[in-house]
Amino acid sequence: MLKGLAQIEKKLNSLNINFHLLLGSPEKVLPLFIVENDVSVLVSDFDPLRIKRIWKREAAKSIEIPFYEVDAHNIVPALLVSQKAEFGAYTIRPKIHRLLPDFLDEFPPLLSMKKNQPRKKK
Repeated sequence: MLKGLAQIEKKLNSLNINFHLLLGSPEKVLPLFIVENDVSVLVSDFDPLRIKRIWKREAAKSIEIPFYEVDAHNIVPALLVSQKAEFGAYTIRPKIHRLLPDFLDEFPPLLSMKKNQPRKKK
């Protein structure tokens, strides 16, 4: 995982996109990071694990910016496929296939950002 994060950091740096790895409890370190860096929006990946849902819920209580959750792991967002736990591929597969045409699209290329400018503190 660390090698993968190093590769991501290198790729993002080549596109003038900052990369930060925060250590600690997300519900504690994330709100502080948001304030210190004048972050304007928070985007998180969907994860069904209970502990991660708790982290997100607690962090959301402590921030004053928009918070969006995306489902980058799945072509069709899991919460749109089924609201219940599915125990077999034979039950979820038809639900996914029915929704695929609404979600299949070409992935756009990652664009380079303008040169990083230091932010002015408020």
